[in-house]
Amino acid sequence: MQKGTLRRLIAGVATATLLAGGVASVQPAVSAEVSVSRIGGTDRYETSALISQAGFAPGVDTVFVVSGQNHPDALAVGPAAGKLRAPVLLTRTQGLPGTIAAELDRLDPQHIVVVGGAVAVSDAVVKALGAYAPDVRRIAGVDRYDTAALVSRQYFDVAIGNAYVASGENFPDALPASAAGGHLGAPVLLTAKNNLPPVTDAALERLDAKRLMVVGGESAISDAVLGQILENSVIDGYRLAGSDRYETSAAVSAHAFGQADTVFLANGMQYPDALSGASLAALRGGPVLLVSNSAVSPSVCREIDRLNPSHVVALGGSGSVNDAALTTAARGCAGLPGAPAPVPTPTPNPTPGVPTPGGDVPPAVTITCSQFQTQRQAQDFYDYWVGKGFGDFYHLDDDGDGTPCEDLPRT
Repeated sequence: MQKGTLRRLIAGVATATLLAGGVASVQPAVSAEVSVSRIGGTDRYETSALISQAGFAPGVDTVFVVSGQNHPDALAVGPAAGKLRAPVLLTRTQGLPGTIAAELDRLDPQHIVVVGGAVAVSDAVVKALGAYAPDVRRIAGVDRYDTAALVSRQYFDVAIGNAYVASGENFPDALPASAAGGHLGAPVLLTAKNNLPPVTDAALERLDAKRLMVVGGESAISDAVLGQILENSVIDGYRLAGSDRYETSAAVSAHAFGQADTVFLANGMQYPDALSGASLAALRGGPVLLVSNSAVSPSVCREIDRLNPSHVVALGGSGSVNDAALTTAARGCAGLPGAPAPVPTPTPNPTPGVPTPGGDVPPAVTITCSQFQTQRQAQDFYDYWVGKGFGDFYHLDDDGDGTPCEDLPRT
């Protein structure tokens, strides 16, 4: 195959149009009349059910079920769900949450597809799902890379137009790619930073995509692996990357969308809400952009202005995306008369002795629930290290339901 031409796309930088409906000229700033809404429950599982209710009527053909406690197997699901117009619901590893059971009862699907092995979604949960659909099956490989390849084989034909490759070692870059993939009909495959897994390489060769979009900078996917990936592109290859996860999400959006009536915001330090939201975003034809809890980055502001939406929707409760950030985004961020200035990201304030989450390796210290002031602090700390692939490293979640330190006051 001819090796594709590499282009690096960063949100906010003028580029040529790459796809039908792709990068367009900058549009006027978002109007102050843009409506805002929130889809958020008391936890990630209720939020997942509410996202499903917002877009999917009873009688859907297929529902995807993925772990709400670990992200790797679920990262590739969004494009398949977008293609099938199917919701993505989260479950605990060892038990089906009541809110998810109720939503499955409402949806009354014909097929339930569990993505991930028994470590992610137990056989007991798969058995319980049999009460909600006549056909329940599991797609699982030997690891996250194999699972993503199997999803692409199941739902995407060869000689497709586009495909994404994102890091399988962390979640932020794959989240916006998942929503964009649902919009473009492009699968998401996963790679390690310094090694292209053979199953991913084989999947790329099978897909024979005209264009390959590699999401994330060199800290996520090395140039050496980038070169290996692009050997599988027929026409072009692009690295979609920014200086951080927020700018990268804007670059992914700028590449995939012209204008969008609805824009979805998700917390870039947590994965569950964006996982569930990818299928709804694909259904509504809008991107998922990453923000912090209380601020919208300038690159995301510029991308929202360019998209010129009528609706901005926060995924998750105010602990994920607060009202100030939602309002800021809807008013076009800075630069619009009357728009509030972006709210600075606050420094986390755990009880002294608990390190602020940061870096790629958890500190080798003892941390217990008694060292946090609120459950929200413990949740943010827990989610950060789960997102880095270390699971419940500090043993804060005794019952394994994804909610650590449940006896602490919530806020």
